Amino acid sequence: MRTLRRLLPVAALAAVLALSGCSDDETPADATPTTDAVSSGSGSWIEVPRVEEIQAAVESGAEVIDVRTPGEFSAGHLEGARNIDFNAPDFAEQVAKLDPETSYVLYCASGNRAGQAQQLMLEQGFTDVMNAGGYETLAAAGFATNS
Repeated sequence: MRTLRRLLPVAALAAVLALSGCSDDETPADATPTTDAVSSGSGSWIEVPRVEEIQAAVESGAEVIDVRTPGEFSAGHLEGARNIDFNAPDFAEQVAKLDPETSYVLYCASGNRAGQAQQLMLEQGFTDVMNAGGYETLAAAGFATNS
């Protein structure tokens, strides 16, 4: 019985940790972007910059791109953001129309799609592309929204 009592909290913690990694696009609303690595949902990890870095890029003229679906975008987005749906069949074509010399700040719901979009853009020759993580996190950090 003592062994069971000792193992129960460990098993509960293991279950919570296992289940918390199952969601592709969920970020706690009160989380603040940092340079911590976060799961991309595909087994790899992405680095999300600090709020100050994101803000500096935006203030320096980086184009902000929301890579969520049009429905997600219309429900609320960062002020001044442009919507290019990562899941759209013509996403690569839309990206090819962008100036590769411009700085870009990408976000989605969690940073997963933004990280994948960032990788695609870097592979296409873009040199300054930042994955800012998730919309709710950015909104909670004080970025102006249009919701």
